[in-house]
Amino acid sequence: MININDKVLVNGHYGLVKFVGNTEFADGIWYGIELDDCLGRNDGSVNGKQYFEMKKKGQYGIFCRLSSLELVDEKVIQGDSIEVSGVLEEKARLLHENDQLRQQIETIKLEGPYDIIEFLTIQNTDLSKRVEYLEKEITEMKHREETHVKLQAVYVEMERELREELEEMELSYHNRLKGLEDKNDELVNSLANKGNSEAELVDLKSKVKLMEQDVYESKFLKGLHDLHTKEETRKPQFEFQYLSERILDDHIRNSFLQKHKCRFLLLALGEISKMVEGKALDEVFQGTAGDIFAWISLFLGGSIPNDRIKLDPILDFLDAYSEIDQSCLLALNCFKPVFGSIVPALFAYQLERGSAELNLKAVSSVYSRCLSIQKRAQELIEMSDNSNLQLNAHGWSTQKLFLILFDDILGEFESVPNVPRILDVIEDISSELEGVELQQCEKNLAQIPPEEIHGTIHETTLYSLPSETAHLESSLHNKESQINELTVKVKILQQRITTLETQENSLDVLNFELDASEKKYHNLLRDNSNLEKIVGDLKGKLLSEKLKSYQLCPNENYNHLASELITADKLDLVSQIRDLRQAVARNVKKESNVVENMNWLKKAVPLKSNDYFDVSFSNKIHSLATDVFEFINNSTSYSLKEKCFRKSYLTNAIFKKNAIESLIRNVIEEIPIDQNRVPDAYSL
Repeated sequence: MININDKVLVNGHYGLVKFVGNTEFADGIWYGIELDDCLGRNDGSVNGKQYFEMKKKGQYGIFCRLSSLELVDEKVIQGDSIEVSGVLEEKARLLHENDQLRQQIETIKLEGPYDIIEFLTIQNTDLSKRVEYLEKEITEMKHREETHVKLQAVYVEMERELREELEEMELSYHNRLKGLEDKNDELVNSLANKGNSEAELVDLKSKVKLMEQDVYESKFLKGLHDLHTKEETRKPQFEFQYLSERILDDHIRNSFLQKHKCRFLLLALGEISKMVEGKALDEVFQGTAGDIFAWISLFLGGSIPNDRIKLDPILDFLDAYSEIDQSCLLALNCFKPVFGSIVPALFAYQLERGSAELNLKAVSSVYSRCLSIQKRAQELIEMSDNSNLQLNAHGWSTQKLFLILFDDILGEFESVPNVPRILDVIEDISSELEGVELQQCEKNLAQIPPEEIHGTIHETTLYSLPSETAHLESSLHNKESQINELTVKVKILQQRITTLETQENSLDVLNFELDASEKKYHNLLRDNSNLEKIVGDLKGKLLSEKLKSYQLCPNENYNHLASELITADKLDLVSQIRDLRQAVARNVKKESNVVENMNWLKKAVPLKSNDYFDVSFSNKIHSLATDVFEFINNSTSYSLKEKCFRKSYLTNAIFKKNAIESLIRNVIEEIPIDQNRVPDAYSL
């Protein structure tokens, strides 16, 4: 935050904040700046209104926006001031040393030989060339400095644009992040509601199962109702046949083997009911083994208990009525479905389960024998139907055959079936069929006198009494009413099933949308991380560009150039000192070779002059060299960043050049005319 009296940088120029607030010439917040240099546009007033006062008179004022300002650290400015004051102190010290050197040169100006002047002239020429070279470099540096100022303005503009772009990206990033957070909240709520949906789904599935059970029961009862609507199918044999077909439904929870055993029992009961149809035995049969209503109740319950899957009731009935037991037609009608469907289905089931103990060749033999028995039974039945003769066999017993089928064949499938044993049993049955023949029967079941049947069935008459007939008709009417009610229930349940299927479809659609939302959420998180990475890269790039805006070229090149220039100047100064020492040595040697003129002894001893020092010339030169070496060794290299190069190194170089030229001019102008002057003792 920039406040009043803060030091700021405006387009490469320093200034002081004097005003912050609204103005009349434009909307928004404006900052009034008093520049250090007279490069402004006003004196603190616009359109006759004075917004702030300035210490200096002139065009030092300027108004600008916050985006054009850059806060300047006061410590940096104070450091530059300290550096400038240090340079001034060094300049004063060098001037003082220059005065001392000038005084020392004046003491020996009458004694300086011409070769020193010539040497210094040559040195002056070299230094002039050096100064010209340095001036050329100064010009290049100034040009670079101007370029730097322009580049700095460009960098400031780039920084402003990058800052605006960064602000826009941050705003877009925050908006995107807010949208992602809202989407995340929605997904969290959806996931929270998903648990309730799962519970509802379980509840719906249980309801569906109940409805499916109701539909099954309704369809099952509807099938029975369809049998009773027709006069020709309103018989127990058709009801048992219908049950044998429905025993294989999936709603019956018994095992595969139990279902086929029940199928065999129902087929046998159907064939028995066909033989006792219209006889007095019908009521006896329905009261014992042929109770169709008991079987219907078990079917509605969805499971047949093990105590009902037994052959004992049928065997007891056949044992009581030998005429039915000795009927070949009863067994032959049961052979067709047993050997044509039940036994092959059980073998196929065992093979599907991957039973490795079954011999495929033996199973194929069983299939072929079953087909032979089925074909033989079909031929015998057709022969009996097409003639007035009846089938008969010596020692034929349906009980025995049913027991063989139920125990010896179907019972083998309780575990892995013994195929050879089954094949032997089938061979025995096939041999029994070979003994069946057509012959005239002496007395069939229809020719049995009523009094014999009455004694056998415990006083049961052939025809029903009128009261019993009315009772049966009433029962039939009630059953028809129940069937009609069940039909209505079936329609209602079908409507419910349709509604439930619609709900399941909607639930599937919701689950699909939820999965899609989760995938979209993960994609948004990935995009968010990528955006954060891009923002981080932009911030790093912005910081790098900001640092680059304060330098023209890499600092390593400037440091290398500065070190080379300083090393070269040090070598030049050392060379100059060495040459001065050689010149002094030659001068001293020359003076020592001059023939002494003793006439000066005759003269009076001159008074001590205040113009000469108490030290010899060589000591003075040595002291001068020591000071110069100390100056060289203690000199420091200033940073070339911004204006330090012009403030320190080049200024010192020009100052040294001017000082040497001044010394040379003074020596040339003040050379004494009397060349034979003999130095006094103090000068020596």
